[in-house]
Amino acid sequence: MATAQEIVTSACRALQAIDINEQPSPNEMQAGIDLLEAMIAEWASHNLNTLDQTLTGITALDSPDVIEIETEALAKGMNVSGTGIPAATRIKSIDHRRQTITLTANATAGATVSLIFTLLPFEAKFEQGVVALLALQLAPHLGIDNIPAMVARNADRGWSAIKGNFFRVPLSRSDLPRAERAAVLRENG
Repeated sequence: MATAQEIVTSACRALQAIDINEQPSPNEMQAGIDLLEAMIAEWASHNLNTLDQTLTGITALDSPDVIEIETEALAKGMNVSGTGIPAATRIKSIDHRRQTITLTANATAGATVSLIFTLLPFEAKFEQGVVALLALQLAPHLGIDNIPAMVARNADRGWSAIKGNFFRVPLSRSDLPRAERAAVLRENG
């Protein structure tokens, strides 16, 4: 799981704005972090919950299931922490009807517990898409007019993966944030 600084650095490298051994300038780093925060805020406006949530549920020793938990605002892939939850645990699946979630690790205690759910940082499997989406937003700030084809493809795939995994309401390509949509449509004709 990458930090915001690592995501910005990767976006600059994907755009070939810096060499593999270079780091973004302080101004480039700040612009990238600001754009990353704005991008995530845009996603939040489409009902992607990016805020930490604390919910109560019931865990069982050596079980990945948490029962009797409000699942409405949760999404597969969210980070989970709390008493009896191993580090780096995420939501593996959600059964909204039964108000049960399955975690990627077994609980180390059984009890009624308060659990903290966060979206960020993203799982590694979404990182490439986040980097590419940020690169599309960052390109104009770096004076880059020609976006590498791989960045546009990764942005399109990344957005598909993110919206499919984190948004409860299905989104269409037109829901891609404005800057990303323009670059993806330009690349794909």
